Amino acid sequence: MLSSFGVLAKWAESVSLSIDIFPEYCHVSVMEPKNPPRQDGELRQEAILAAALDAFQRHGYRRCSMEDIARLAGMSRAALYLYYRNKDDIFVSLVRRAYDDSAAALEAVLREERLPEEALRAGFKAKTAGVVEALAESPHGPELLERGRVIGQAVMEEGEARIVAIFSDWLVREAAAGRITLAPFGGAPEAVAHTILAALNGVKTGHKDLASLRAALDRLAVMVGRALAA
Repeated sequence: MLSSFGVLAKWAESVSLSIDIFPEYCHVSVMEPKNPPRQDGELRQEAILAAALDAFQRHGYRRCSMEDIARLAGMSRAALYLYYRNKDDIFVSLVRRAYDDSAAALEAVLREERLPEEALRAGFKAKTAGVVEALAESPHGPELLERGRVIGQAVMEEGEARIVAIFSDWLVREAAAGRITLAPFGGAPEAVAHTILAALNGVKTGHKDLASLRAALDRLAVMVGRALAA
Protein backbone atom coordinates (compact mmCIF):
# COMPACT_ATOMS: atom_id res chain seq x y z
CA MET A 1 0.00 0.00 0.00
CA LEU A 2 1.39 3.39 -0.98
CA SER A 3 2.34 5.83 1.74
CA SER A 4 0.93 9.32 1.69
CA PHE A 5 4.18 10.49 0.18
CA GLY A 6 3.96 7.83 -2.56
CA VAL A 7 0.40 8.83 -3.45
CA LEU A 8 1.43 12.45 -3.71
CA ALA A 9 4.37 11.51 -5.87
CA LYS A 10 2.19 9.53 -8.26
CA TRP A 11 -0.30 12.38 -8.42
CA ALA A 12 2.45 14.92 -9.14
CA GLU A 13 3.82 12.70 -11.91
CA SER A 14 0.40 12.43 -13.59
CA VAL A 15 -0.15 16.18 -13.35
CA SER A 16 3.29 16.85 -14.82
CA LEU A 17 2.55 14.51 -17.74
CA SER A 18 -0.77 16.21 -18.37
CA ILE A 19 0.87 19.62 -18.36
CA ASP A 20 3.57 18.41 -20.75
CA ILE A 21 1.13 17.10 -23.33
CA PHE A 22 -1.55 19.78 -22.91
CA PRO A 23 0.19 22.47 -25.04
CA GLU A 24 0.52 20.02 -27.92
CA TYR A 25 -3.21 19.27 -27.97
CA CYS A 26 -4.07 22.88 -27.28
CA HIS A 27 -1.81 24.04 -30.11
CA VAL A 28 -3.41 21.67 -32.58
CA SER A 29 -6.93 22.72 -31.65
CA VAL A 30 -6.47 26.50 -31.77
CA MET A 31 -3.80 26.91 -34.46
CA GLU A 32 -4.94 29.14 -37.34
CA PRO A 33 -4.81 27.39 -40.73
CA LYS A 34 -2.23 28.71 -43.18
CA ASN A 35 -4.88 28.92 -45.89
CA PRO A 36 -8.20 29.53 -44.14
CA PRO A 37 -11.20 28.23 -46.06
CA ARG A 38 -13.00 30.83 -48.13
CA GLN A 39 -16.56 31.78 -47.31
CA ASP A 40 -19.43 30.42 -49.36
CA GLY A 41 -20.20 33.89 -50.73
CA GLU A 42 -16.67 34.30 -52.09
CA LEU A 43 -16.75 30.88 -53.74
CA ARG A 44 -20.15 31.64 -55.24
CA GLN A 45 -18.88 34.94 -56.67
CA GLU A 46 -15.94 33.15 -58.29
CA ALA A 47 -18.36 30.65 -59.83
CA ILE A 48 -20.50 33.51 -61.15
CA LEU A 49 -17.53 35.28 -62.74
CA ALA A 50 -16.34 32.05 -64.37
CA ALA A 51 -19.85 31.45 -65.70
CA ALA A 52 -20.08 35.07 -66.91
CA LEU A 53 -16.82 34.78 -68.85
CA ASP A 54 -18.12 31.62 -70.49
CA ALA A 55 -21.44 33.30 -71.33
CA PHE A 56 -19.80 36.43 -72.74
CA GLN A 57 -17.50 34.29 -74.88
CA ARG A 58 -20.46 32.37 -76.27
CA HIS A 59 -22.95 35.16 -76.83
CA GLY A 60 -21.06 38.46 -76.81
CA TYR A 61 -22.07 41.28 -74.51
CA ARG A 62 -25.32 42.47 -76.08
CA ARG A 63 -26.86 39.03 -76.51
CA CYS A 64 -25.74 37.69 -73.14
CA SER A 65 -28.42 37.82 -70.44
CA MET A 66 -28.49 37.46 -66.68
CA GLU A 67 -30.46 34.27 -67.28
CA ASP A 68 -27.57 32.87 -69.36
CA ILE A 69 -25.08 33.64 -66.60
CA ALA A 70 -27.30 32.25 -63.85
CA ARG A 71 -27.86 29.02 -65.74
CA LEU A 72 -24.14 28.46 -66.32
CA ALA A 73 -23.45 29.27 -62.65
CA GLY A 74 -26.02 26.68 -61.58
CA MET A 75 -28.29 29.12 -59.78
CA SER A 76 -31.54 31.00 -60.28
CA ARG A 77 -31.64 34.48 -61.75
CA ALA A 78 -33.13 35.75 -58.47
CA ALA A 79 -30.14 34.33 -56.57
CA LEU A 80 -27.76 35.95 -59.04
CA TYR A 81 -29.22 39.36 -58.25
CA LEU A 82 -28.24 38.87 -54.60
CA TYR A 83 -24.60 39.15 -55.69
CA TYR A 84 -24.67 41.53 -58.67
CA ARG A 85 -27.02 44.35 -59.63
CA ASN A 86 -26.92 43.77 -63.37
CA LYS A 87 -24.82 42.58 -66.31
CA ASP A 88 -22.64 45.71 -66.24
CA ASP A 89 -21.82 45.07 -62.58
CA ILE A 90 -20.72 41.53 -63.40
CA PHE A 91 -18.66 42.64 -66.37
CA VAL A 92 -16.82 45.34 -64.41
CA SER A 93 -16.09 42.80 -61.66
CA LEU A 94 -14.71 40.48 -64.32
CA VAL A 95 -12.44 43.24 -65.63
CA ARG A 96 -11.23 43.98 -62.10
CA ARG A 97 -10.49 40.30 -61.47
CA ALA A 98 -8.60 40.09 -64.76
CA TYR A 99 -6.32 42.97 -63.72
CA ASP A 100 -5.81 41.51 -60.25
CA ASP A 101 -4.75 38.17 -61.72
CA SER A 102 -2.56 39.78 -64.41
CA ALA A 103 -0.76 42.03 -61.92
CA ALA A 104 -0.03 39.14 -59.55
CA ALA A 105 1.21 36.87 -62.35
CA LEU A 106 3.34 39.58 -63.97
CA GLU A 107 4.97 40.62 -60.70
CA ALA A 108 5.85 37.01 -59.84
CA VAL A 109 7.40 36.37 -63.27
CA LEU A 110 9.45 39.57 -63.31
CA ARG A 111 10.93 38.76 -59.90
CA GLU A 112 12.90 35.93 -61.51
CA GLU A 113 16.35 36.63 -62.93
CA ARG A 114 16.30 36.15 -66.71
CA LEU A 115 17.64 37.77 -69.83
CA PRO A 116 15.53 40.87 -70.60
CA GLU A 117 13.86 39.40 -73.68
CA GLU A 118 13.10 36.15 -71.83
CA ALA A 119 11.70 38.07 -68.86
CA LEU A 120 9.49 40.14 -71.14
CA ARG A 121 8.33 37.08 -73.07
CA ALA A 122 7.25 35.44 -69.81
CA GLY A 123 5.84 38.72 -68.53
CA PHE A 124 3.74 39.38 -71.63
CA LYS A 125 2.38 35.86 -71.48
CA ALA A 126 1.48 36.29 -67.80
CA LYS A 127 -0.13 39.67 -68.47
CA THR A 128 -2.40 38.33 -71.20
CA ALA A 129 -3.23 34.95 -69.66
CA GLY A 130 -6.72 34.15 -68.47
CA VAL A 131 -9.41 36.60 -69.51
CA VAL A 132 -7.41 38.26 -72.33
CA GLU A 133 -6.60 34.90 -73.94
CA ALA A 134 -10.21 33.81 -73.49
CA LEU A 135 -11.41 36.92 -75.31
CA ALA A 136 -8.84 36.38 -78.06
CA GLU A 137 -10.42 32.99 -78.75
CA SER A 138 -13.96 34.40 -78.80
CA PRO A 139 -15.57 35.71 -81.99
CA HIS A 140 -17.02 38.45 -79.77
CA GLY A 141 -13.63 39.58 -78.47
CA PRO A 142 -13.61 43.07 -80.08
CA GLU A 143 -17.14 43.79 -78.82
CA LEU A 144 -16.24 42.69 -75.29
CA LEU A 145 -13.03 44.72 -75.21
CA GLU A 146 -14.91 47.80 -76.40
CA ARG A 147 -17.58 47.30 -73.76
CA GLY A 148 -14.88 47.05 -71.12
CA ARG A 149 -13.48 50.41 -72.19
CA VAL A 150 -16.95 51.99 -71.99
CA ILE A 151 -18.22 50.76 -68.62
CA GLY A 152 -14.97 49.77 -66.91
CA GLN A 153 -12.81 52.77 -67.72
CA ALA A 154 -11.97 53.63 -64.11
CA VAL A 155 -11.12 50.02 -63.29
CA MET A 156 -8.99 49.73 -66.42
CA GLU A 157 -7.10 52.94 -65.67
CA GLU A 158 -6.35 51.74 -62.16
CA GLY A 159 -5.28 48.34 -63.45
CA GLU A 160 -3.05 49.84 -66.15
CA ALA A 161 -1.37 52.04 -63.53
CA ARG A 162 -0.56 48.93 -61.47
CA ILE A 163 0.94 47.21 -64.51
CA VAL A 164 3.06 50.28 -65.33
CA ALA A 165 4.35 50.33 -61.75
CA ILE A 166 5.33 46.64 -61.97
CA PHE A 167 7.18 47.13 -65.26
CA SER A 168 8.83 50.28 -63.87
CA ASP A 169 10.09 48.46 -60.77
CA TRP A 170 11.48 45.69 -62.99
CA LEU A 171 13.30 48.22 -65.17
CA VAL A 172 14.89 49.82 -62.11
CA ARG A 173 16.08 46.44 -60.80
CA GLU A 174 17.42 45.36 -64.18
CA ALA A 175 19.27 48.65 -64.69
CA ALA A 176 20.80 48.40 -61.22
CA ALA A 177 21.96 44.85 -62.02
CA GLY A 178 23.54 46.05 -65.27
CA ARG A 179 21.39 43.88 -67.52
CA ILE A 180 19.72 46.80 -69.32
CA THR A 181 20.33 50.49 -69.93
CA LEU A 182 17.66 53.19 -69.92
CA ALA A 183 19.96 56.01 -71.08
CA PRO A 184 18.99 55.85 -74.80
CA PHE A 185 15.33 56.16 -73.78
CA GLY A 186 15.63 59.18 -71.51
CA GLY A 187 16.54 57.28 -68.37
CA ALA A 188 13.02 57.45 -66.89
CA PRO A 189 11.79 53.93 -66.02
CA GLU A 190 8.14 54.94 -65.68
CA ALA A 191 8.10 56.53 -69.15
CA VAL A 192 9.68 53.40 -70.64
CA ALA A 193 7.18 51.24 -68.74
CA HIS A 194 4.31 53.27 -70.24
CA THR A 195 5.75 52.70 -73.72
CA ILE A 196 6.10 48.95 -73.12
CA LEU A 197 2.49 48.70 -71.96
CA ALA A 198 1.23 50.78 -74.88
CA ALA A 199 3.03 48.47 -77.31
CA LEU A 200 1.68 45.42 -75.49
CA ASN A 201 -1.89 46.72 -75.66
CA GLY A 202 -1.47 47.55 -79.33
CA VAL A 203 -0.29 44.06 -80.15
CA LYS A 204 -3.29 42.54 -78.36
CA THR A 205 -5.71 43.97 -80.93
CA GLY A 206 -6.34 42.65 -84.40
CA HIS A 207 -5.56 38.96 -83.87
CA LYS A 208 -8.06 36.34 -84.93
CA ASP A 209 -6.67 33.49 -82.87
CA LEU A 210 -4.59 32.81 -79.79
CA ALA A 211 -1.61 31.41 -81.70
CA SER A 212 -1.09 34.58 -83.73
CA LEU A 213 -1.45 36.70 -80.58
CA ARG A 214 1.21 34.70 -78.74
CA ALA A 215 3.57 34.87 -81.73
CA ALA A 216 3.17 38.65 -81.91
CA LEU A 217 3.79 39.01 -78.17
CA ASP A 218 6.99 36.94 -78.47
CA ARG A 219 8.23 39.18 -81.29
CA LEU A 220 7.53 42.27 -79.22
CA ALA A 221 9.37 40.81 -76.22
CA VAL A 222 12.46 40.10 -78.32
CA MET A 223 12.43 43.56 -79.90
CA VAL A 224 12.03 45.43 -76.60
CA GLY A 225 14.34 43.16 -74.63
CA ARG A 226 17.20 43.46 -77.11
CA ALA A 227 16.75 47.21 -77.41
CA LEU A 228 16.99 47.60 -73.64
CA ALA A 229 20.04 45.32 -73.41
CA ALA A 230 21.92 47.09 -76.22
